[in-house]
Amino acid sequence: MDTIILEELKKVKFTKNYYRANVSGVDQEKTDRLGRCVGNPCLSYTFGLVRPRNKSNLQLSRITQKYMDLYNLLLKYMKQNHPDFVFKSITINKNIICQPHFDKNNKSDSLAVAFGDYTEGGELVVGDVEYNIKNNAIIFNGRNNIHYSKPFSGGDRYSLIFYNL
Repeated sequence: MDTIILEELKKVKFTKNYYRANVSGVDQEKTDRLGRCVGNPCLSYTFGLVRPRNKSNLQLSRITQKYMDLYNLLLKYMKQNHPDFVFKSITINKNIICQPHFDKNNKSDSLAVAFGDYTEGGELVVGDVEYNIKNNAIIFNGRNNIHYSKPFSGGDRYSLIFYNL
């Protein structure tokens, strides 16, 4: 199933996301110019349920509706591999080296797994412990534990984080 997931991930047309400053780092020049926090551009989408800005209710993200086959495949992956893990949202990052951060909006544990043709690096560091998450999921508490990813090389890396808002 990992190969099928990777093929579906490659079909996603990512656009630059400037709203993940906690992960991508702050673009200080744009932040100063615009008077609001602007992140460095990164390739990242959230599938499943999201909380739209200035609203309290959760709704299915537009990107989920556009790539419903991928979303259903990820639901099947979780049902087969981690049937007891409860989540509402999936963040998919492409080729991001995440800065150290906490997931302040997560309500419970996260599950992280990476897919791709990268050949070296890309470990997830939680606290001071490194985990190889390539085709190998781990569960961790991103709300209470600082975490980040290490540099990688040799190809594309898609990291998937399953969690509850």
